[in-house]
Amino acid sequence: MPRFRLLPLLLMLLVSPSLFAAPRVLTSIRPLQLIANDILRGVGEADVLLDSRQSPHHFQLKPSQLRKLQNSDLLIWVSDDFETGLAHLKNSLPPSAQRLQLLPLLESRHQEQGDGDKPGATGQADHEHDENAHLWLSPSQDARMAMLIADALSKLDPVNAKTYRRNLERLILQLSRWQQQARKQLRKARPRFLLDHPFLEPFEEDLGIHSLGALAGVHARGGSARQLHELEQRLRKTPASCLFSADWPADRRSRQFARQFGLKLEWMPILDPERRARSILDLLDGVRQQLLECGEHPVSTRQ
Repeated sequence: MPRFRLLPLLLMLLVSPSLFAAPRVLTSIRPLQLIANDILRGVGEADVLLDSRQSPHHFQLKPSQLRKLQNSDLLIWVSDDFETGLAHLKNSLPPSAQRLQLLPLLESRHQEQGDGDKPGATGQADHEHDENAHLWLSPSQDARMAMLIADALSKLDPVNAKTYRRNLERLILQLSRWQQQARKQLRKARPRFLLDHPFLEPFEEDLGIHSLGALAGVHARGGSARQLHELEQRLRKTPASCLFSADWPADRRSRQFARQFGLKLEWMPILDPERRARSILDLLDGVRQQLLECGEHPVSTRQ
Protein backbone atom coordinates (compact mmCIF):
# COMPACT_ATOMS: atom_id res chain seq x y z
CA MET A 1 0.00 0.00 0.00
CA PRO A 2 1.40 3.44 -0.89
CA ARG A 3 2.67 5.42 2.06
CA PHE A 4 0.36 8.37 1.40
CA ARG A 5 -2.64 6.08 1.92
CA LEU A 6 -1.37 5.06 5.36
CA LEU A 7 -1.00 8.65 6.53
CA PRO A 8 -4.73 9.38 7.17
CA LEU A 9 -5.05 6.16 9.14
CA LEU A 10 -2.04 6.98 11.29
CA LEU A 11 -3.36 10.46 11.95
CA MET A 12 -6.73 9.06 13.00
CA LEU A 13 -5.06 6.69 15.45
CA LEU A 14 -3.04 9.52 16.96
CA VAL A 15 -5.85 12.04 17.17
CA SER A 16 -8.70 9.73 18.22
CA PRO A 17 -7.34 6.76 20.24
CA SER A 18 -10.66 6.55 22.11
CA LEU A 19 -12.28 5.20 18.93
CA PHE A 20 -10.39 1.95 19.49
CA ALA A 21 -10.29 1.87 23.31
CA ALA A 22 -12.50 -0.31 25.47
CA PRO A 23 -15.16 1.57 27.48
CA ARG A 24 -13.98 2.63 30.91
CA VAL A 25 -16.54 0.87 33.09
CA LEU A 26 -16.68 1.52 36.83
CA THR A 27 -18.88 -0.43 39.25
CA SER A 28 -19.64 0.50 42.83
CA ILE A 29 -18.96 -2.94 44.36
CA ARG A 30 -17.03 -6.07 43.50
CA PRO A 31 -20.03 -8.34 42.60
CA LEU A 32 -21.19 -5.86 39.94
CA GLN A 33 -17.63 -5.75 38.62
CA LEU A 34 -17.73 -9.54 38.20
CA ILE A 35 -20.97 -9.34 36.18
CA ALA A 36 -19.63 -6.50 34.05
CA ASN A 37 -16.41 -8.42 33.38
CA ASP A 38 -18.42 -11.44 32.26
CA ILE A 39 -20.04 -9.20 29.63
CA LEU A 40 -16.80 -7.36 28.75
CA ARG A 41 -14.85 -10.58 28.21
CA GLY A 42 -12.66 -10.21 25.12
CA VAL A 43 -13.05 -6.42 25.05
CA GLY A 44 -11.81 -5.06 28.36
CA GLU A 45 -12.27 -5.13 32.13
CA ALA A 46 -14.33 -3.07 34.55
CA ASP A 47 -12.84 -1.30 37.55
CA VAL A 48 -14.42 -1.18 41.02
CA LEU A 49 -14.90 1.95 43.11
CA LEU A 50 -15.11 0.69 46.71
CA ASP A 51 -12.39 -1.40 48.30
CA SER A 52 -12.89 -4.26 50.74
CA ARG A 53 -12.76 -2.01 53.81
CA GLN A 54 -15.55 0.32 52.70
CA SER A 55 -19.21 -0.34 53.44
CA PRO A 56 -21.54 0.34 50.49
CA HIS A 57 -23.87 2.10 52.92
CA HIS A 58 -21.37 4.54 54.44
CA PHE A 59 -18.17 5.59 52.73
CA GLN A 60 -15.96 8.52 51.86
CA LEU A 61 -13.94 8.34 48.71
CA LYS A 62 -10.21 8.87 48.50
CA PRO A 63 -8.78 11.22 45.85
CA SER A 64 -7.74 8.20 43.77
CA GLN A 65 -11.32 6.91 43.83
CA LEU A 66 -12.69 10.29 42.81
CA ARG A 67 -10.34 10.21 39.84
CA LYS A 68 -11.79 6.84 38.85
CA LEU A 69 -15.24 8.43 38.83
CA GLN A 70 -14.08 11.38 36.77
CA ASN A 71 -12.39 9.14 34.19
CA SER A 72 -15.24 6.64 33.72
CA ASP A 73 -17.45 6.22 30.66
CA LEU A 74 -20.08 4.12 32.47
CA LEU A 75 -20.89 3.98 36.20
CA ILE A 76 -22.90 0.98 37.45
CA TRP A 77 -24.37 0.79 40.94
CA VAL A 78 -27.26 -0.91 42.78
CA SER A 79 -29.25 2.10 43.98
CA ASP A 80 -28.93 5.45 45.67
CA ASP A 81 -30.44 3.86 48.78
CA PHE A 82 -27.85 1.09 48.89
CA GLU A 83 -24.66 2.98 47.97
CA THR A 84 -25.81 6.09 49.81
CA GLY A 85 -22.54 7.93 49.32
CA LEU A 86 -23.01 8.01 45.55
CA ALA A 87 -26.09 10.24 45.67
CA HIS A 88 -24.06 13.44 45.38
CA LEU A 89 -20.79 11.99 44.08
CA LYS A 90 -22.38 11.18 40.72
CA ASN A 91 -22.02 14.90 40.00
CA SER A 92 -18.29 14.22 39.72
CA LEU A 93 -18.87 12.21 36.55
CA PRO A 94 -17.96 13.83 33.23
CA PRO A 95 -21.02 15.00 31.22
CA SER A 96 -20.43 12.29 28.62
CA ALA A 97 -20.43 9.45 31.16
CA GLN A 98 -23.36 7.04 31.22
CA ARG A 99 -25.13 6.10 34.46
CA LEU A 100 -26.72 2.71 35.15
CA GLN A 101 -28.64 2.45 38.43
CA LEU A 102 -29.82 -1.16 38.44
CA LEU A 103 -32.46 -1.55 41.12
CA PRO A 104 -35.00 1.02 39.83
CA LEU A 105 -34.80 -0.50 36.34
CA LEU A 106 -35.28 -4.02 37.68
CA GLU A 107 -38.22 -2.93 39.79
CA SER A 108 -39.90 -1.12 36.89
CA ARG A 109 -39.55 -4.19 34.66
CA HIS A 110 -40.90 -6.35 37.47
CA GLN A 111 -43.99 -4.13 37.72
CA GLU A 112 -44.47 -3.97 33.93
CA GLN A 113 -44.42 -7.75 33.72
CA GLY A 114 -46.97 -8.01 36.53
CA ASP A 115 -44.97 -10.59 38.43
CA GLY A 116 -46.53 -9.64 41.74
CA ASP A 117 -44.89 -10.06 45.11
CA LYS A 118 -41.95 -12.35 45.51
CA PRO A 119 -42.52 -15.65 47.30
CA GLY A 120 -41.75 -15.38 50.96
CA ALA A 121 -41.83 -11.58 51.09
CA THR A 122 -43.04 -10.17 54.38
CA GLY A 123 -44.87 -7.19 52.94
CA GLN A 124 -42.78 -4.75 55.00
CA ALA A 125 -41.31 -2.06 52.77
CA ASP A 126 -37.94 -1.86 54.50
CA HIS A 127 -37.59 -5.63 54.55
CA GLU A 128 -38.31 -5.91 50.83
CA HIS A 129 -35.77 -3.20 50.15
CA ASP A 130 -33.13 -5.14 52.03
CA GLU A 131 -33.95 -8.25 49.99
CA ASN A 132 -33.44 -6.38 46.75
CA ALA A 133 -30.30 -4.59 47.88
CA HIS A 134 -28.30 -7.84 47.82
CA LEU A 135 -29.70 -8.76 44.42
CA TRP A 136 -26.37 -10.12 43.09
CA LEU A 137 -26.95 -13.17 45.32
CA SER A 138 -29.88 -14.14 43.07
CA PRO A 139 -28.85 -15.93 39.86
CA SER A 140 -32.06 -14.84 38.14
CA GLN A 141 -31.39 -11.21 39.10
CA ASP A 142 -27.80 -11.58 37.93
CA ALA A 143 -29.13 -12.55 34.50
CA ARG A 144 -31.40 -9.48 34.45
CA MET A 145 -28.58 -7.19 35.56
CA ALA A 146 -26.32 -8.69 32.89
CA MET A 147 -28.96 -7.82 30.28
CA LEU A 148 -29.05 -4.20 31.44
CA ILE A 149 -25.26 -3.97 31.44
CA ALA A 150 -24.99 -5.54 27.97
CA ASP A 151 -27.57 -3.08 26.62
CA ALA A 152 -25.73 -0.11 28.13
CA LEU A 153 -22.38 -1.30 26.77
CA SER A 154 -23.84 -1.92 23.30
CA LYS A 155 -25.11 1.65 23.13
CA LEU A 156 -21.84 3.03 24.44
CA ASP A 157 -19.66 0.81 22.24
CA PRO A 158 -21.66 -0.43 19.22
CA VAL A 159 -18.51 -1.76 17.54
CA ASN A 160 -18.39 -4.58 20.13
CA ALA A 161 -22.15 -5.07 20.50
CA LYS A 162 -22.01 -8.59 19.03
CA THR A 163 -19.36 -9.61 21.56
CA TYR A 164 -21.44 -8.25 24.44
CA ARG A 165 -24.52 -10.10 23.18
CA ARG A 166 -22.58 -13.33 22.78
CA ASN A 167 -21.10 -13.02 26.29
CA LEU A 168 -24.56 -12.27 27.68
CA GLU A 169 -26.09 -15.36 26.10
CA ARG A 170 -23.29 -17.54 27.46
CA LEU A 171 -23.61 -16.10 30.98
CA ILE A 172 -27.40 -16.51 31.06
CA LEU A 173 -27.04 -20.15 30.03
CA GLN A 174 -24.35 -20.74 32.66
CA LEU A 175 -26.48 -19.13 35.39
CA SER A 176 -29.50 -21.24 34.45
CA ARG A 177 -27.55 -24.49 34.49
CA TRP A 178 -25.83 -23.56 37.75
CA GLN A 179 -29.15 -22.74 39.43
CA GLN A 180 -30.73 -26.04 38.38
CA GLN A 181 -27.80 -28.06 39.70
CA ALA A 182 -27.41 -26.08 42.94
CA ARG A 183 -31.13 -26.31 43.67
CA LYS A 184 -31.01 -30.12 43.50
CA GLN A 185 -27.91 -30.30 45.69
CA LEU A 186 -29.28 -27.95 48.34
CA ARG A 187 -32.63 -29.72 48.42
CA LYS A 188 -30.77 -32.95 49.18
CA ALA A 189 -28.43 -31.41 51.77
CA ARG A 190 -31.21 -29.49 53.59
CA PRO A 191 -28.94 -26.85 55.15
CA ARG A 192 -29.88 -25.71 58.67
CA PHE A 193 -28.53 -22.24 59.28
CA LEU A 194 -29.04 -18.82 60.81
CA LEU A 195 -27.93 -15.40 59.55
CA ASP A 196 -26.66 -12.36 61.39
CA HIS A 197 -29.13 -10.35 59.24
CA PRO A 198 -31.29 -11.43 56.28
CA PHE A 199 -28.75 -10.72 53.54
CA LEU A 200 -29.18 -14.12 51.89
CA GLU A 201 -32.89 -13.92 51.04
CA PRO A 202 -32.43 -13.37 47.26
CA PHE A 203 -30.35 -16.57 47.15
CA GLU A 204 -32.84 -18.47 49.28
CA GLU A 205 -35.78 -17.52 47.07
CA ASP A 206 -34.03 -18.59 43.86
CA LEU A 207 -32.69 -21.86 45.29
CA GLY A 208 -35.77 -22.94 47.24
CA ILE A 209 -34.22 -22.97 50.72
CA HIS A 210 -34.93 -21.03 53.91
CA SER A 211 -32.87 -19.99 56.90
CA LEU A 212 -34.19 -20.65 60.38
CA GLY A 213 -34.05 -16.92 61.09
CA ALA A 214 -31.85 -13.88 61.53
CA LEU A 215 -30.50 -12.18 64.64
CA ALA A 216 -31.02 -8.70 63.24
CA GLY A 217 -33.19 -6.90 60.74
CA VAL A 218 -32.34 -4.88 57.67
CA HIS A 219 -28.80 -3.46 57.44
CA ALA A 220 -27.93 -5.46 60.59
CA ARG A 221 -30.23 -3.44 62.85
CA GLY A 222 -30.82 -5.41 66.05
CA GLY A 223 -33.90 -7.56 66.36
CA SER A 224 -36.37 -7.02 69.19
CA ALA A 225 -36.22 -9.06 72.39
CA ARG A 226 -39.44 -10.79 71.33
CA GLN A 227 -38.02 -11.76 67.93
CA LEU A 228 -34.89 -13.18 69.53
CA HIS A 229 -36.95 -15.12 72.06
CA GLU A 230 -39.03 -16.62 69.25
CA LEU A 231 -35.85 -17.54 67.42
CA GLU A 232 -34.47 -19.27 70.50
CA GLN A 233 -37.69 -21.27 70.84
CA ARG A 234 -37.49 -22.25 67.19
CA LEU A 235 -33.91 -23.46 67.57
CA ARG A 236 -34.82 -25.67 70.52
CA LYS A 237 -37.37 -27.43 68.29
CA THR A 238 -35.32 -27.37 65.08
CA PRO A 239 -31.59 -27.18 65.86
CA ALA A 240 -29.33 -25.37 63.43
CA SER A 241 -25.74 -26.20 62.50
CA CYS A 242 -24.28 -22.89 61.34
CA LEU A 243 -24.57 -19.16 61.80
CA PHE A 244 -23.38 -17.13 58.82
CA SER A 245 -22.23 -13.54 59.16
CA ALA A 246 -21.81 -11.15 56.24
CA ASP A 247 -19.31 -9.13 58.29
CA TRP A 248 -16.08 -10.29 59.90
CA PRO A 249 -15.22 -10.40 62.69
CA ALA A 250 -18.75 -11.29 63.69
CA ASP A 251 -20.48 -9.04 66.21
CA ARG A 252 -20.86 -9.93 69.89
CA ARG A 253 -24.49 -11.04 69.58
CA SER A 254 -23.58 -13.53 66.85
CA ARG A 255 -20.70 -14.92 68.90
CA GLN A 256 -22.90 -15.29 71.97
CA PHE A 257 -25.67 -16.99 70.00
CA ALA A 258 -23.20 -19.39 68.39
CA ARG A 259 -21.82 -20.40 71.80
CA GLN A 260 -25.29 -20.73 73.35
CA PHE A 261 -26.59 -23.11 70.68
CA GLY A 262 -23.35 -24.81 69.63
CA LEU A 263 -23.38 -23.29 66.14
CA LYS A 264 -20.49 -23.16 63.73
CA LEU A 265 -19.93 -19.44 63.17
CA GLU A 266 -18.71 -18.65 59.66
CA TRP A 267 -18.02 -15.61 57.55
CA MET A 268 -19.87 -15.52 54.22
CA PRO A 269 -17.93 -12.99 52.08
CA ILE A 270 -20.77 -11.88 49.79
CA LEU A 271 -18.81 -8.87 48.49
CA ASP A 272 -15.76 -10.97 47.56
CA PRO A 273 -13.38 -8.67 49.46
CA GLU A 274 -10.42 -11.00 48.93
CA ARG A 275 -11.05 -10.98 45.15
CA ARG A 276 -11.02 -14.75 44.84
CA ALA A 277 -13.93 -14.95 42.40
CA ARG A 278 -13.18 -14.63 38.71
CA SER A 279 -16.86 -14.60 37.71
CA ILE A 280 -20.20 -13.97 39.40
CA LEU A 281 -20.69 -17.75 39.18
CA ASP A 282 -17.64 -18.23 41.41
CA LEU A 283 -19.16 -15.95 44.04
CA LEU A 284 -22.51 -17.78 43.95
CA ASP A 285 -20.74 -21.11 44.10
CA GLY A 286 -18.91 -20.07 47.26
CA VAL A 287 -22.27 -19.45 48.94
CA ARG A 288 -23.60 -22.78 47.70
CA GLN A 289 -20.56 -24.64 49.04
CA GLN A 290 -20.87 -23.15 52.51
CA LEU A 291 -24.54 -24.09 52.67
CA LEU A 292 -23.92 -27.63 51.40
CA GLU A 293 -21.48 -28.19 54.26
CA CYS A 294 -24.06 -27.04 56.79
CA GLY A 295 -26.92 -29.45 56.14
CA GLU A 296 -28.57 -32.49 57.61
CA HIS A 297 -26.71 -34.41 54.89
CA PRO A 298 -23.51 -32.37 54.37
CA VAL A 299 -22.09 -32.39 50.86
CA SER A 300 -18.66 -31.10 49.91
CA THR A 301 -17.67 -30.37 46.33
CA ARG A 302 -14.36 -28.73 47.15
CA GLN A 303 -11.46 -29.95 45.05
